[in-house]
Amino acid sequence: MYSGIYYFLKLYENYDAEIIALKYDVDKVYIDGLKGDWNKTNESMKKVDSQYKKVSKELDKN
Repeated sequence: MYSGIYYFLKLYENYDAEIIALKYDVDKVYIDGLKGDWNKTNESMKKVDSQYKKVSKELDKN
């Protein structure tokens, strides 16, 4: 479930992972997961995944 997030943060560990996490609600995904609210977790995961794609496109340009 969280391997995507781990990969996301690991991939950008040279950047400020905390800022990325805050900006893209990664923490919210963990919180929703801990509450067992999988609908919200999946919703948050989709947002994180979509932001991840945007960020990786930006980084690929540089």
